[in-house]
Amino acid sequence: MTVDLTIGPAWPAAVPTITPDDEAAVQELAYGTAALAGGATHDGPVPEPVAAPEDGVTKRHLVAVHAVRIDAANTTRKETGLDPASFTDLTSKAAGERITWTAPEGGDWLLFSYWRRGSGQRPESGPHSSPDSCVVDHFSRAGTRAVTAFWEARLLTRDVRGLIRRAGATLFEDSIELETGALNWTPDLPAEFRRRRGYDLMPYLPVIVRLKENTKFAYDAATTSHVRHDFWQTVSDLFNEFHFAALAKWAHSLGLEYRAQPYGLETDAIHTAAILDVPEGESLGFKNLDDYRALAGGRDMGGRTILSCEAGAYQGGAYNTTWGRFLRTMGGAYAAGLNQTVLHGFSYATAPGAAWPGFAAFTPYNGGVGFSESWGPRQPTWRHVPDVAGYLSRVHLAMQAGKSRIEVAVFRQKGYTKTGIGAGWFTKSGVPLGWTHQLISAPLLDLPSATVSGGGSPPAAPPTRSCSSRATVSAATNARCRWALPAPC
Repeated sequence: MTVDLTIGPAWPAAVPTITPDDEAAVQELAYGTAALAGGATHDGPVPEPVAAPEDGVTKRHLVAVHAVRIDAANTTRKETGLDPASFTDLTSKAAGERITWTAPEGGDWLLFSYWRRGSGQRPESGPHSSPDSCVVDHFSRAGTRAVTAFWEARLLTRDVRGLIRRAGATLFEDSIELETGALNWTPDLPAEFRRRRGYDLMPYLPVIVRLKENTKFAYDAATTSHVRHDFWQTVSDLFNEFHFAALAKWAHSLGLEYRAQPYGLETDAIHTAAILDVPEGESLGFKNLDDYRALAGGRDMGGRTILSCEAGAYQGGAYNTTWGRFLRTMGGAYAAGLNQTVLHGFSYATAPGAAWPGFAAFTPYNGGVGFSESWGPRQPTWRHVPDVAGYLSRVHLAMQAGKSRIEVAVFRQKGYTKTGIGAGWFTKSGVPLGWTHQLISAPLLDLPSATVSGGGSPPAAPPTRSCSSRATVSAATNARCRWALPAPC
């Protein structure tokens, strides 16, 4: 028997040794605006943030102050259009968080302020510790060091280290749900953006900032799309380098592998799946089988073996989930590359003050029926678990044997998953014809496994093929990739 250890008291990763104002705590960028008519003067404090700070956040840092003219022709119902040629940097004029500035004649203007501060996020359903834990910055070395330093100082005694060496399996990180009413941020993001993308992020902050997960301003469509893509690519790079890769290295030093659910943000989870020892999806949040195929593409190109799943959770499923429903759900996922099932979830047998029928970890939840069956001997169908477990063990054994060989790799410019956005055109036509496929993103093409050989012909495939005008990458994952344009119909 082996033991997996969760990285923190709930999710996302958090420690009780920092406060929301700490540089190692999860960060956000909040914006404020003030409207000015052409020729009007603003003389006073820079605009206050539109989104109020969360409890416990007492510090803030003024990052920049800008002015941009409104472009009415480019304004939509959801976003206010802005003229990028009118962008004016007023940061040097904002002494003491006050500014005096007169808008040029002609048109209406917006004065922008940008404030970096802690987002104040706590792990789910806390408090779990005293003092209460605070979510760490997942895009910086400081945030990762806060996690590892707490473990090293408070948890990893000599005896615990010895037990981990004997029975430890994985360090597990649950859902990456970094929730903010503003924009996910980290102090070094502007410098990292310039270094990685080759240009300055600051003139484009107006089209990057968010309020309650929604963008509010836009330049022309081409510029806006390009910059937003580059922003989230940079966030993804920092996420993978400073959080996932760093924690994987640290876990290995303890004798553990690293298992994590790397989705939830607009970051490249496909690339992350190539970094993790055990990438993991979930049956509750994944919307179709291409969500699994995205993580499987990263797993295989990264030379990993396992794609795990937090399985069997259903919204409103407490005390009404059957084994039949569970097995039907998992059957499709196995066809999409899944080969490890982690049942969600077995509750503690007893808990102080729990009334009949006993403690259940996920019900009631926020006053309603929870999203998971409370599996265990109190559950009437638990007597069938030996049969179910035997079946799952045989499936896992078969699915983990040999090497994954996939005929077509579908390239995705953005490596999101848990979105339901997959290769709809290929999934709909290719799967019924017998094709197998996975999704890959650009960083995977830089891996040693992404080799080109053979001059172009894809591997053998079913005799009946659908026609496509798209170029595809035909990947024998864990081995090599062959590139080919589709043959004429």
